[in-house]
Amino acid sequence: MATVYVTMQQAGVRGAVGNQPVAAGPFRSETITSSGTSAAGALASRTGEVASVFCATAIYVNSGATASPTAGKYIPASTMVEVGLQRGHVLHVIDAA
Repeated sequence: MATVYVTMQQAGVRGAVGNQPVAAGPFRSETITSSGTSAAGALASRTGEVASVFCATAIYVNSGATASPTAGKYIPASTMVEVGLQRGHVLHVIDAA
């Protein structure tokens, strides 16, 4: 069981040179407690948002559906990962075994 930190933000592009993707506000954040069963967050994504996800332990995440080792993206411990979401979807998390 661990705390998963999630920040929703718009995906933007910085400058005319390189067009590097950046996180653009407004920012909305929540925490989700992970466990051995899939847990859903409460923040529904808005159009064009991505979620920055961080957890001190390894987890799987899924957008809009139950998370599992076979239906989710693996996020290693202490690694920030960006996850794309469709409008209205919430993030689901589960501990990696």
